[in-house]
Amino acid sequence: SAMLTGAVFLALILPNLLYPRFWCRFLCPLGALLGLTARCAPLAMRKGQIGCMLCGKCLVICQGGGSPEAGTPWRKSECLLCMNCQGACPGDLLGFEWLGISDAIEPVPDLTRRGVILSIGAGLCTLPLARLLRRPGRGIIRPPGSLPEGDFLAACLRCGTCTRICPTSAIHPSILEAGISGFWAPRLIPRIGYCVYSCTLCGQVCPSHAIGRLSLEEKMGSARMRPWKLGTAVVDRARCIPWAKGMQCIACEEVCPVSPKAVRVDEAKVTGPEGFAIMLGRPVIDQIACIGCGHCEHVCPVEGPAAIRVYGTRD
Repeated sequence: SAMLTGAVFLALILPNLLYPRFWCRFLCPLGALLGLTARCAPLAMRKGQIGCMLCGKCLVICQGGGSPEAGTPWRKSECLLCMNCQGACPGDLLGFEWLGISDAIEPVPDLTRRGVILSIGAGLCTLPLARLLRRPGRGIIRPPGSLPEGDFLAACLRCGTCTRICPTSAIHPSILEAGISGFWAPRLIPRIGYCVYSCTLCGQVCPSHAIGRLSLEEKMGSARMRPWKLGTAVVDRARCIPWAKGMQCIACEEVCPVSPKAVRVDEAKVTGPEGFAIMLGRPVIDQIACIGCGHCEHVCPVEGPAAIRVYGTRD
């Protein structure tokens, strides 16, 4: 069995000495599919036949089997378009064309009066446009221990380490919620997961310290220190079951982790669904005690957007 495995392994590895990427070019079904679609690619190789010294540098550095050397037809279906051959050619005889537009090996800047004016105008328009597309990201919840918004976006590597370590999968990359500058930066989505009250894992694994390493006392608070505040919960009374429908629901109050609870239930005499007066508890948020962990929003039984939402407090 071991000898058979070794023989198969050698049979797959040794041909690479003669044919680069042997598996991808001759055996892999995905490679065959890519080869078929590559025949319709809009890029084409341009070879300069006159002046070629037949040094073979382009052939040696070729990552696929495109045959970039002079005197041979270019194999479009086996070319990976790595363009290594273009950089290796000592005579600058290799290039690529895009839809009939030649790829200039030594581009020359357009220094005409019209080109200079257009360049200056484009540069002047870029900064206001970027500011227009950049939104401040109000309401976004950043992971606990995060730097102030501007410093956080500058330090964050968008590596996704915090999203993978979060035990409740609450941390997800942003798209355009904070504008272009905040693209792919991590944020909490309480509807998907909540921030565990005693968890500081995201700060421990952050390689750039955009998320600071909080101690348990800094995260949970103590007699001499307030807990880390991610945001504040707000009850949407038009969607909340006790407020809008007059039915009992205290799910948000039950899961609130802080003590005393940031979600309290106020008793009030209301008219029930059957027309009788009943005592009903309706949730109210203590905004000072709320830490914005999102546990209440996560468990809210209302379908769609939760009746209790957490909004971040970012500067």
